Amino acid sequence: MREPVRFRIVVRMIDPPSRAGPEDLLGLSRAQMDTVLAPLLAEAGEPAYRARQVASWIYDKFATRFEDMTDLPAELRARLASRFTLSHLEESFATEPASTCGGCTTASRWSPCSSRPPTG
Repeated sequence: MREPVRFRIVVRMIDPPSRAGPEDLLGLSRAQMDTVLAPLLAEAGEPAYRARQVASWIYDKFATRFEDMTDLPAELRARLASRFTLSHLEESFATEPASTCGGCTTASRWSPCSSRPPTG
């Protein structure tokens, strides 16, 4: 019996975010996000665990808008939106026939998308 195929998804920014405007949270690790969000959370009187909630929305639930983070207070979501951005990723696929087993091999590439996702 063949061994099941396992995949590992790694999300990284291809181009570093511009520091001229608001900082993009997507390019940060969870530890960096804790550090970056700590002053904003302290200023808003929010507990430190809110940074982990934001990271979970971005990396586990693939949120592309702060408004989608419904377990955060509305005022905090508004503060986040005024100081940070969330770029989103666009996935592209390439499929090739596999020579050894007669199946197909699919490669997936994630890259930052220049347009904002549709609101709705």
